[in-house]
Amino acid sequence: MARVSLTPRRTVFFRLMEWCSKRTYGKVLAPGPALARNPRVLRFDPAFAGRCASGPLLMIRSVN
Repeated sequence: MARVSLTPRRTVFFRLMEWCSKRTYGKVLAPGPALARNPRVLRFDPAFAGRCASGPLLMIRSVN
């Protein structure tokens, strides 16, 4: 099975992601370069993580 290369193109968005990761964690975390292989996923992932950390996305009401 082929593995994902961890050397993606060095786009501006990827360099910004690297900088934020180094500033927050002290190093570039492994999922970052793997996600950078698909720019749409790289852009969506921080937004999704922020929404998940902020609390429930949908409040469910029981209908009685």
